[in-house]
Order: sequence, then C-alpha cells, then structure tokens
Amino acid sequence: MKYFLTFLLIFTLTSCNEKIDKAENDKKYAEENHQEDESSDHEHSHEAPNGGVLTEVGEHAASLEWLVEDGQFKIYIFDGCAEKPIRVAQKEIKVVLKVDEEKEISLTPVTNKLTGEKPGDSNTFAADVSDLSKEKISAITVHSVAIQGIDYKNVNLKVK
Repeated sequence: MKYFLTFLLIFTLTSCNEKIDKAENDKKYAEENHQEDESSDHEHSHEAPNGGVLTEVGEHAASLEWLVEDGQFKIYIFDGCAEKPIRVAQKEIKVVLKVDEEKEISLTPVTNKLTGEKPGDSNTFAADVSDLSKEKISAITVHSVAIQGIDYKNVNLKVK
C-alpha cells in the first residue's frame, strides 16, 4: 500500500507538470501565431474556380464568383474558401450592374443534369446579357442572397 501511494503521488505530480507545460506551450504557440497575424496585412484570398471575380460574403461564410461568359452574366455561390458549391433555394437573384448607367437584371438558377441542380436547388445563377463585357462593368450590387439561412442584402461585388 505504501508503494501504491508513493506511485500515485509521483504520477499525479508528473501529470500536473505535463498539463502546465502543455498549457504554457499552447499559450506560447498562440502568441507567436498572433504576432505573425498582426505583422501581416490581413489579406486572405482564394482563387475563383471558374476564372471570374471572387467576393467574400459574411466573415468567411461564403463566396460569390461572377463572370461574363457566352453572352451570360453568371454568379456562382461557394463556401468561404471557394472550394465547395453551396446550393440555394432562391428562384432568382436580382443584381444591379453599373455600366454606363445602372441596369437591374434577374438571374435564374442554372439546371445541370450532371450535378442534379435545378430551380430551387442550385449554386449557379445566370441571365442573358448580349453585348456586355466584363471590362464595361464598373459596379455590381446583389440585392439579396440567402446562403445557409443567412440573408445577405446589398452585397457589393468586387469588380477587378
């Protein structure tokens, strides 16, 4: 019994020291990483999967990518890292494009048999926009888009 109590005492003391050392190491690691963050310019960017222009929505909650392609203005909805598509239930997304003057367009869901996307369950929205090029657009505002239960209103998309 005497050896058991001695063993228990030594074991308890060593494990407490290990916990304290681990806590100190975790704190030191967090401080070092925080200092690196402070010295950086806080820029965090991802590549647009379709070659368009990407804008973060919310605090890294989602990303909207837009592009003009084949006579259509398209918006794709992705997660915060622009890696996984996020499907939304909207029937349309209204957007104001500023070219020479402001023009409101309604984008509708794009169906895709391969992915199963359909109206009310799509991450891609498009509208026909003949004679529009990316270079002519000076501002883009999305009226409202509901992504994973959060309604984002008047979202200004990056243009360049």
